[in-house]
Amino acid sequence: LGRSALRMLWHQRLGHLNFRRLSELHKHTRGIPAFSLPDVIDECAVCMASKLRKTPRGHTNTMTATTCLQGLGIDFAFMVQKSADAKRFDNLVGYNGETCYVLITDHFSGRLIGRAFATKAPPVDWLNQWLANNAPACAGKYVRMDGGGELGRCRDILDTFANFGYQTQLTGPDSSHQNGPGERPHQTIGDALRAMLTGADLRPAFWPYAFYHFVRL
Repeated sequence: LGRSALRMLWHQRLGHLNFRRLSELHKHTRGIPAFSLPDVIDECAVCMASKLRKTPRGHTNTMTATTCLQGLGIDFAFMVQKSADAKRFDNLVGYNGETCYVLITDHFSGRLIGRAFATKAPPVDWLNQWLANNAPACAGKYVRMDGGGELGRCRDILDTFANFGYQTQLTGPDSSHQNGPGERPHQTIGDALRAMLTGADLRPAFWPYAFYHFVRL
Protein backbone atom coordinates (compact mmCIF):
# COMPACT_ATOMS: atom_id res chain seq x y z
CA LEU A 1 0.00 0.00 0.00
CA GLY A 2 1.05 3.59 -0.58
CA ARG A 3 1.40 5.93 2.38
CA SER A 4 -2.00 7.53 1.77
CA ALA A 5 -3.78 4.17 1.58
CA LEU A 6 -1.87 2.87 4.62
CA ARG A 7 -2.84 5.96 6.61
CA MET A 8 -6.50 5.43 5.68
CA LEU A 9 -6.26 1.75 6.65
CA TRP A 10 -4.99 2.59 10.14
CA HIS A 11 -7.53 5.39 10.44
CA GLN A 12 -10.32 2.87 9.85
CA ARG A 13 -8.71 0.15 12.00
CA LEU A 14 -8.74 2.55 14.96
CA GLY A 15 -12.41 3.45 14.71
CA HIS A 16 -11.94 6.45 12.35
CA LEU A 17 -9.50 8.09 14.77
CA ASN A 18 -8.78 11.80 14.35
CA PHE A 19 -5.93 12.18 11.81
CA ARG A 20 -3.88 14.46 14.06
CA ARG A 21 -3.97 11.91 16.83
CA LEU A 22 -3.14 9.20 14.31
CA SER A 23 -0.07 11.15 13.19
CA GLU A 24 1.22 11.23 16.79
CA LEU A 25 0.35 7.67 17.75
CA HIS A 26 3.66 6.15 16.58
CA LYS A 27 5.39 8.04 19.42
CA HIS A 28 3.45 6.07 22.01
CA THR A 29 2.42 2.75 20.41
CA ARG A 30 4.62 0.03 18.91
CA GLY A 31 3.74 -1.24 15.43
CA ILE A 32 1.98 1.87 14.10
CA PRO A 33 3.87 3.72 11.33
CA ALA A 34 4.51 7.45 11.36
CA PHE A 35 1.99 9.32 9.21
CA SER A 36 1.81 12.91 8.06
CA LEU A 37 -1.46 14.82 8.13
CA PRO A 38 -3.57 14.29 4.97
CA ASP A 39 -4.42 16.92 2.41
CA VAL A 40 -8.06 17.94 2.16
CA ILE A 41 -8.48 15.68 -0.88
CA ASP A 42 -7.37 12.68 1.21
CA GLU A 43 -9.83 13.22 4.05
CA CYS A 44 -12.07 10.27 5.00
CA ALA A 45 -15.41 10.57 3.20
CA VAL A 46 -17.18 8.59 5.92
CA CYS A 47 -15.92 10.94 8.66
CA MET A 48 -16.90 14.01 6.69
CA ALA A 49 -20.40 12.60 6.25
CA SER A 50 -20.71 11.62 9.92
CA LYS A 51 -19.05 14.77 11.32
CA LEU A 52 -16.76 12.80 13.60
CA ARG A 53 -15.21 14.93 16.38
CA LYS A 54 -12.75 13.98 19.07
CA THR A 55 -13.62 14.36 22.74
CA PRO A 56 -11.68 17.03 24.65
CA ARG A 57 -10.69 15.64 28.01
CA GLY A 58 -11.31 18.94 29.78
CA HIS A 59 -9.66 20.31 32.91
CA THR A 60 -11.59 22.46 35.35
CA ASN A 61 -11.42 23.20 39.05
CA THR A 62 -14.20 20.66 39.67
CA MET A 63 -11.97 17.75 38.56
CA THR A 64 -9.88 16.92 41.63
CA ALA A 65 -8.90 13.30 40.93
CA THR A 66 -5.16 12.67 41.29
CA THR A 67 -5.09 8.95 40.50
CA CYS A 68 -6.89 6.52 38.23
CA LEU A 69 -10.52 5.70 39.12
CA GLN A 70 -10.52 8.07 42.11
CA GLY A 71 -13.03 10.32 40.36
CA LEU A 72 -15.71 8.87 38.08
CA GLY A 73 -18.47 10.22 35.88
CA ILE A 74 -21.35 7.90 34.99
CA ASP A 75 -24.26 8.42 32.63
CA PHE A 76 -26.94 6.56 30.65
CA ALA A 77 -27.32 7.07 26.89
CA PHE A 78 -30.31 5.81 24.92
CA MET A 79 -29.89 4.68 21.33
CA VAL A 80 -33.62 4.07 20.81
CA GLN A 81 -36.77 4.12 22.92
CA LYS A 82 -40.14 2.58 22.19
CA SER A 83 -42.54 4.90 20.43
CA ALA A 84 -45.37 4.87 17.92
CA ASP A 85 -42.78 4.41 15.17
CA ALA A 86 -42.27 0.64 15.54
CA LYS A 87 -40.22 0.46 12.33
CA ARG A 88 -37.64 2.90 13.71
CA PHE A 89 -37.37 0.94 16.95
CA ASP A 90 -36.91 -2.37 15.13
CA ASN A 91 -34.23 -0.81 12.92
CA LEU A 92 -32.15 0.63 15.78
CA VAL A 93 -32.48 -1.95 18.55
CA GLY A 94 -29.37 -4.12 18.91
CA TYR A 95 -29.29 -7.74 17.79
CA ASN A 96 -29.50 -8.89 21.42
CA GLY A 97 -32.21 -6.38 22.30
CA GLU A 98 -29.91 -3.55 23.44
CA THR A 99 -31.48 -0.11 23.52
CA CYS A 100 -29.05 1.89 25.69
CA TYR A 101 -25.63 1.89 27.31
CA VAL A 102 -24.03 3.03 30.55
CA LEU A 103 -20.74 4.90 30.28
CA ILE A 104 -18.21 5.34 33.10
CA THR A 105 -15.47 7.95 32.61
CA ASP A 106 -12.31 8.11 34.69
CA HIS A 107 -11.73 11.80 35.47
CA PHE A 108 -7.97 11.32 35.88
CA SER A 109 -7.02 9.33 32.78
CA GLY A 110 -10.03 9.89 30.52
CA ARG A 111 -10.51 6.13 30.16
CA LEU A 112 -14.01 5.02 29.11
CA ILE A 113 -15.78 1.88 30.38
CA GLY A 114 -19.17 0.96 28.96
CA ARG A 115 -21.83 -1.72 28.82
CA ALA A 116 -24.91 -2.00 26.59
CA PHE A 117 -28.26 -2.98 28.13
CA ALA A 118 -31.71 -3.92 26.90
CA THR A 119 -33.58 -1.71 29.39
CA LYS A 120 -32.94 1.44 31.41
CA ALA A 121 -33.23 -0.45 34.68
CA PRO A 122 -30.31 0.68 36.90
CA PRO A 123 -27.47 -1.86 36.41
CA VAL A 124 -26.79 -2.47 40.10
CA ASP A 125 -25.30 -5.97 39.69
CA TRP A 126 -22.94 -4.92 36.88
CA LEU A 127 -21.73 -1.86 38.78
CA ASN A 128 -21.23 -3.86 41.97
CA GLN A 129 -19.12 -6.42 40.10
CA TRP A 130 -17.12 -3.76 38.26
CA LEU A 131 -16.38 -1.77 41.42
CA ALA A 132 -15.39 -4.93 43.29
CA ASN A 133 -12.69 -5.54 40.67
CA ASN A 134 -11.60 -1.95 40.01
CA ALA A 135 -12.30 0.46 42.89
CA PRO A 136 -8.93 1.78 44.17
CA ALA A 137 -7.93 1.87 47.82
CA CYS A 138 -7.45 5.63 48.14
CA ALA A 139 -9.07 8.59 49.88
CA GLY A 140 -11.20 11.26 48.26
CA LYS A 141 -13.12 9.00 45.89
CA TYR A 142 -16.17 10.54 44.22
CA VAL A 143 -18.67 9.77 41.46
CA ARG A 144 -20.61 12.39 39.52
CA MET A 145 -23.97 11.73 37.85
CA ASP A 146 -27.20 13.39 36.76
CA GLY A 147 -29.40 13.95 39.80
CA GLY A 148 -32.60 13.57 37.78
CA GLY A 149 -31.58 10.54 35.74
CA GLU A 150 -32.19 6.83 36.18
CA LEU A 151 -28.92 6.43 38.08
CA GLY A 152 -29.05 9.46 40.39
CA ARG A 153 -32.63 8.69 41.47
CA CYS A 154 -31.87 5.03 42.31
CA ARG A 155 -31.07 4.42 45.98
CA ASP A 156 -29.45 1.06 45.17
CA ILE A 157 -26.99 2.75 42.80
CA LEU A 158 -26.07 5.37 45.39
CA ASP A 159 -25.65 2.71 48.07
CA THR A 160 -23.48 0.60 45.76
CA PHE A 161 -21.01 3.43 45.23
CA ALA A 162 -21.11 4.30 48.94
CA ASN A 163 -20.21 0.72 49.82
CA PHE A 164 -16.95 1.15 47.89
CA GLY A 165 -16.13 4.50 49.49
CA TYR A 166 -17.36 6.85 46.76
CA GLN A 167 -19.02 10.15 47.63
CA THR A 168 -21.90 10.88 45.25
CA GLN A 169 -21.98 14.30 43.57
CA LEU A 170 -25.28 14.95 41.77
CA THR A 171 -25.38 17.55 38.98
CA GLY A 172 -28.12 20.15 38.77
CA PRO A 173 -30.95 20.31 36.20
CA ASP A 174 -29.77 21.27 32.69
CA SER A 175 -26.19 21.37 33.99
CA SER A 176 -24.46 18.65 31.98
CA HIS A 177 -21.28 20.79 32.02
CA GLN A 178 -20.90 19.84 35.69
CA ASN A 179 -20.16 16.31 34.50
CA GLY A 180 -18.40 17.26 31.27
CA PRO A 181 -16.02 14.26 31.16
CA GLY A 182 -19.01 11.91 31.53
CA GLU A 183 -21.43 13.73 29.21
CA ARG A 184 -19.23 14.94 26.34
CA PRO A 185 -18.08 11.47 25.13
CA HIS A 186 -21.66 10.61 24.05
CA GLN A 187 -21.31 12.95 21.08
CA THR A 188 -18.01 11.41 20.00
CA ILE A 189 -19.30 7.87 20.52
CA GLY A 190 -22.41 8.56 18.46
CA ASP A 191 -20.35 10.03 15.62
CA ALA A 192 -17.90 7.13 15.80
CA LEU A 193 -20.63 4.48 15.65
CA ARG A 194 -22.19 6.13 12.61
CA ALA A 195 -18.80 6.35 10.90
CA MET A 196 -17.86 2.73 11.66
CA LEU A 197 -21.22 1.26 10.62
CA THR A 198 -21.45 3.40 7.50
CA GLY A 199 -17.87 2.62 6.50
CA ALA A 200 -18.46 -1.11 6.94
CA ASP A 201 -21.94 -0.99 5.32
CA LEU A 202 -23.54 -2.59 8.38
CA ARG A 203 -27.08 -2.19 9.68
CA PRO A 204 -27.68 0.00 12.77
CA ALA A 205 -28.50 -3.16 14.75
CA PHE A 206 -24.75 -3.83 14.95
CA TRP A 207 -24.25 -0.72 17.10
CA PRO A 208 -23.49 -2.62 20.38
CA TYR A 209 -20.53 -4.37 18.73
CA ALA A 210 -19.25 -1.08 17.30
CA PHE A 211 -19.74 0.51 20.74
CA TYR A 212 -17.62 -2.09 22.54
CA HIS A 213 -14.95 -1.86 19.84
CA PHE A 214 -14.73 1.92 19.96
CA VAL A 215 -14.74 2.20 23.77
CA ARG A 216 -11.95 -0.38 23.90
CA LEU A 217 -9.92 1.65 21.39
